[in-house]
Amino acid sequence: MNEETIFVSALEKSNPDERAAYLDSACGGDAELLESVIANLIQNGIDTQRFRPDVLPLQRAPLGIAPDAIVFGAAMRLTAQKNPLGLIDAFATLARAQPQAVLAFAGDGELREAAGARAAERGIAERVHWLGARNDLDRFYAFCDVFVLPSLYEGLPLALLEAMAAARPIAVTAVGEVPAVIDGLGVVPAPPGDVAALGRALEAALAQPMPHTRLRERVLERYSVARMAADYATIYARCAREDGHARAAA
Repeated sequence: MNEETIFVSALEKSNPDERAAYLDSACGGDAELLESVIANLIQNGIDTQRFRPDVLPLQRAPLGIAPDAIVFGAAMRLTAQKNPLGLIDAFATLARAQPQAVLAFAGDGELREAAGARAAERGIAERVHWLGARNDLDRFYAFCDVFVLPSLYEGLPLALLEAMAAARPIAVTAVGEVPAVIDGLGVVPAPPGDVAALGRALEAALAQPMPHTRLRERVLERYSVARMAADYATIYARCAREDGHARAAA
């Protein structure tokens, strides 16, 4: 059994004691393998009390957005890695078939001017809203009808986890750990950099339920602060047991 298989199987076990027993058994006494799996197993956790479905959303009227608009939202630094230009291109295609759709960016960065120019080139400048850097992302996610992660590369994107904790439908690219995060949830990620596929992912997200409770459940199971604390507790307990055994054998 390889490290990736052990890693994925361990993530599926919500009880820390069950996970610890599984790791010991699956690694078969191979200390280096166990250490490697553990190093990759503890994921960053997010505050699922702050990011939740019932948060008061941003008001649309002050932002110039109609109450019945379909808001596609992205929380990102406006940099090449995050691919705002690709998202604008993908949204431009969707916008022709969805006249109520708008795109909202929470964030700022070096590509802000280029992104605005791209929206104008695509004829959708009036449907793209620039909200700037925010300290109220919990309200931003609640304001979105669909959260979009169009990145070209990532590790474990916390913005995606936060939006999932808020039970927003999602459209994402298959970067970093995203495929593992959404595995089994019926979300088909687009290959990074594929504008046409990202456009299809935006369209498909409209068919997802709202609120998308399965997405929140996945975060609660695997990526919450409480889960992260339990993971660390498991590791500390194992270290204490191993230290005790070493002392007893000395």
